[in-house]
Amino acid sequence: MTNRINQRKEGGVRNGPRLMGALALAGALAVAGCDSLLDVSNPNNVAQEDVEQPQAASAMVNGAAARSALAYAFVNRLEITVSDEVVQSGSWDAARDMNNGNVRDQGNADSNTGFNNMAVARWMADEALKFVRQHEEEGILPNRTDFIDAHLYPGLARLLIGTHFEDFVFSDRVTPGAPIGEQNMGQVFDQALEFFTQMRTAAQAANDRERERQAVALLARTHWAKALVLQKMQPRGQTPSDPLVNSAEANAAAEAFFNLGAEPDWRFAHTYSPDTNSNTISSWINSRREIVPAPRYAIVDDGLNIAGTVLEDPIDGIPDPALTRRIAENVSGVDWAPLPVVSARELHLILAEAALATDNTSEFESRINAVRALEELSPYTGQIPALDMLIHARNVNLYLMGRRLADQYRFQIASESWLPNSDAMVRPGSFLPIGEEERQTNCHFLGTC
Repeated sequence: MTNRINQRKEGGVRNGPRLMGALALAGALAVAGCDSLLDVSNPNNVAQEDVEQPQAASAMVNGAAARSALAYAFVNRLEITVSDEVVQSGSWDAARDMNNGNVRDQGNADSNTGFNNMAVARWMADEALKFVRQHEEEGILPNRTDFIDAHLYPGLARLLIGTHFEDFVFSDRVTPGAPIGEQNMGQVFDQALEFFTQMRTAAQAANDRERERQAVALLARTHWAKALVLQKMQPRGQTPSDPLVNSAEANAAAEAFFNLGAEPDWRFAHTYSPDTNSNTISSWINSRREIVPAPRYAIVDDGLNIAGTVLEDPIDGIPDPALTRRIAENVSGVDWAPLPVVSARELHLILAEAALATDNTSEFESRINAVRALEELSPYTGQIPALDMLIHARNVNLYLMGRRLADQYRFQIASESWLPNSDAMVRPGSFLPIGEEERQTNCHFLGTC
């Protein structure tokens, strides 16, 4: 299942010179006595009251979907660049610094842009939900699907923030927000859970089984991510003695998902196309060639083309088909490959990890083999240590999905590209900071509020 809609591509327009030229032209026309030429209505101007009309609800939710897809790809591209999934192959210094493990540099150009994209996506999602709820309360919302989807994107924004950032700022247009503080990041996950719960309730009321699956799957992933961040990544700089995540709430939601009768290889993904935003992960690998799969995953030739999969399945001894499938999908998508958000595979792996944490061997093997069966691989029956099997299964089935860096931290797997004094090496659990641009303009950082 893909995301709601493909949106128009966001353009990068330099407004300064164009605005000054327009003002100069207006002045010249006024001096010439041609005021009537300026007495026109610009069809591209949209007033706030126009946006607030009920018939604009779908457009607002679609806009939130577009910003969500853009931010989701950009922020995940930063994380995979730090992880061992890719290596920096171009000339972009910001990517090189990330690949070297310097994840907390506030002045990194990519980190700054990632924070800004995430902040816009979060605000747009909240704004869309505000008006959709208002129209719903007034009984004038034209489309019930808008009400369900309007809860999805604020939840996704907070899931992404809680998973990939150590701190964040929630501002409202020109009103700057204060940093919430790392100690309060658990609240961000709680907000995401509230939105996904409301989405689930709305989907049930509308008898929309697919959106109910999305909501329940995201509840499982969010509960799991919250447990990971709060229990295994705190305090930053230490490796947990017990790296396995076992969240009763995540387990219950994952079981509920499978009770909804999804297809065996179900997934929910953001989609992209030439008429919409590009996926910066696939575009940076396929077009810009700033990053490519690391040597442990794939063969990359001198022209930075991906020539084949290297990492083998530990039981069958063949290039892992799940990894091969994921790499091929990313390559064939060029700049617009789909980006999975959550999948049945991931939920099986959540339950497999919980079983391993409680020494439930039969359940662990059942869940792992449910994933392996999707690629027609031989069943796992203890041929290698269970923890090694879990790490490998997560590695290949969640490749390029923003999960690997946290796994590296908790399982003590260093990247070959990490420098000895880098954040990733000396401070396990390091993730993205609030960007320098925000720090230089937000009065809460400047002490001028």
